[in-house]
Amino acid sequence: MRAPTPHPKQPTPAPKPGKAPCTLCSKLVKSRGLTQHMNMQHKCRYCSVMVENVDEHISELHEKEPCEYCSKKFESEASLEKHIDAAHLQKCEQCDEEYYSEDSLQAHVIDIHESEECDICNIKFLIADKMMDEHKDKVHGIKTKTIKQFGGMMFMMVSD
Repeated sequence: MRAPTPHPKQPTPAPKPGKAPCTLCSKLVKSRGLTQHMNMQHKCRYCSVMVENVDEHISELHEKEPCEYCSKKFESEASLEKHIDAAHLQKCEQCDEEYYSEDSLQAHVIDIHESEECDICNIKFLIADKMMDEHKDKVHGIKTKTIKQFGGMMFMMVSD
């Protein structure tokens, strides 16, 4: 069996008239659009340097501060903090406490605004479940007292 004969190297085609290769990516671009191509494809928005791969250049040199709440990166701590405050900071509508995640805010709302704590053993119950009276009765032996008014007189009643 014979070894395959190598194909003669094809000469690189000459650029089409009116087109020139980009010195950074070799793309053929109309001569009058070469400056625009360079600015749009190869110019760093931070330092204005012309590079072959702008995204790689930016991630290696400029955007070194990652946001812990999303996948974005920033050039400085100041720009990162500005982003976090604008994009992630959430305030509780009931007390203006601030949280950086929806989960933390929800946990706060349930714990602080939607729960009540037993004043004897500090166990918390959701207010909506109305379990406090039953808890105090069964765990601590304390019956709920209700004040009722009949004909101008007040009576304290203990529930069964």
